[in-house]
Amino acid sequence: MSLTQALRDFVAKADPDDPPEVIARNFLTSHTKADLEPLVADEIIHLQRALTRSREVMALSALGPTGHPRTATETALAVGGITALWGKKYRVGDGVERRYEDMTIADWKARKQLLLGQLAGIQKSVEFCNRMIEVLQESGASCARELPALLAA
Repeated sequence: MSLTQALRDFVAKADPDDPPEVIARNFLTSHTKADLEPLVADEIIHLQRALTRSREVMALSALGPTGHPRTATETALAVGGITALWGKKYRVGDGVERRYEDMTIADWKARKQLLLGQLAGIQKSVEFCNRMIEVLQESGASCARELPALLAA
């Protein structure tokens, strides 16, 4: 479960007339640090990736179709966007990480393959989820735990 979903679930059960500060305090006191830490860490991962993605877009958006800026302003934006990514580590496969500023064409190709593999895996997981939904609906089961008994009947 994500932090956002945990908050949504909590707010849905809260008194709608309570001020947000009260709901927040109640949420925090009803969860332990150990409960919240992985949710917060996961949210931070998503926020960091979104920030990096926006920096990646900024780095490339000022470049023209030839890969070169057309104006001094575009040059400054491209250089600023590119250097903003320096120090950021990217996984390129086989557990190898490279810093943005040191990545070669081969590294970018390896990263692309890594991401395409992840995308394919995610697609297979989505297909599995869709099939499980169908199986549960068709069988009348509310969860997978009920399937063996229903299938054996």
